[in-house]
Amino acid sequence: MTIKSTHLRAVLLLILASALFSLGGVFIKLSDWEALPLNSARSGISAVIIAVALRKMGGSDYQWPSFNRNMVLGALAYTFTNITFIAATKMTTAANAIFLQFTAPIWVILGSFFFLAEKPRRIDWAAVGLIIPGMALFFADQLSTDGFNGNMIAIVSGVCMAFMVILLRSESHAAGEIAVLGAIFAFVIGLPFIFDQSFSLNNILIILGLGIFQIGISFVFYTMAIPHLSAVEIIVIMAIEPILNPVWVAIFAGETPGFFAIIGSVIVVIAILGRVIFSIQQPETDLA
Repeated sequence: MTIKSTHLRAVLLLILASALFSLGGVFIKLSDWEALPLNSARSGISAVIIAVALRKMGGSDYQWPSFNRNMVLGALAYTFTNITFIAATKMTTAANAIFLQFTAPIWVILGSFFFLAEKPRRIDWAAVGLIIPGMALFFADQLSTDGFNGNMIAIVSGVCMAFMVILLRSESHAAGEIAVLGAIFAFVIGLPFIFDQSFSLNNILIILGLGIFQIGISFVFYTMAIPHLSAVEIIVIMAIEPILNPVWVAIFAGETPGFFAIIGSVIVVIAILGRVIFSIQQPETDLA
């Protein structure tokens, strides 16, 4: 493959991964499980899905890598991104939680410069400069100053998310294995709370949907994409997730977005498309 075709394939895989990630909101809305055990159950299933996919893609000579410090830190960042986001959602509004978590592009731009030696382009700053206010408009009807502690935890979640993206990018040769380890951590932390939940058919199907599609398959696509994209490209494209999340909720759970939400989503989509088109035309040739 040429650099452009490889890059385009990576972009499309990450878009597909982000679309699958965005299914989390509607699945969680339709489940009556509490957040921590729900995250634990989906993480356990996703660990199996990702591990099986890695084994199949690696072929007969596949070997589980030896984990270094960055890989363990990446797994912990994965785990705490989920835990802090769940905690923030419990302590503040859902809109505050996801909006403040997606301050992550700012931290990724700073972190990628210092830790990955990836110098952000002007188009990166322009994209983030549109995404942040666009998301503010998107959640304008729901953002609140209430829940100060939850808001602070949501910001911490954004920092965790940024570290996850940076560390997975820095160890992209083993990003799938890092995700498996992070999922195992998440599974163990929430395991004691699982047995108090209702194992109805509806809940079982939702957990399978979350584990297989929303996390498992999506992370397989994610790990296939990130070796060929910069950290900033990754987090900008992933902004698709918080925009699509309420779209699925609107379709399947009846929560419709307002006027400002529509305007905000258009701004975010324009920013993402602009960055994607630019990156396809001028891919960063120093990436793997």
